[in-house]
Amino acid sequence: MPQGGGQVTFHYGSMQVTAAIKMSVPGECLEWECVTSSLPMVGHTFRFDLDKNDGKTRVRFAHHGFDVQDDMYTNMNYGWAKYLESLRQYCQTGIGEAFGSEHYRI
Repeated sequence: MPQGGGQVTFHYGSMQVTAAIKMSVPGECLEWECVTSSLPMVGHTFRFDLDKNDGKTRVRFAHHGFDVQDDMYTNMNYGWAKYLESLRQYCQTGIGEAFGSEHYRI
């Protein structure tokens, strides 16, 4: 049964985003909606869907809410890619490589 409720706040330097959990189906999907932000993202949704693929778990990610594919869209797309790559590394090795960390891509 889909469950909602709760909020999570992310800080990226001086930027802040608070997202409300819209739906959570353990092992299947998680969807957030941006409720406050220092960026023009209120109302945007972020969805993570999980499925099995060749004996592995695949994460499909979607960020909805952009009217145009401008510089903000490009920066967010690149930013999410870095975090998802770190998540993949963490799941496979137990150590995520945080963007900008001391040993990033050495």
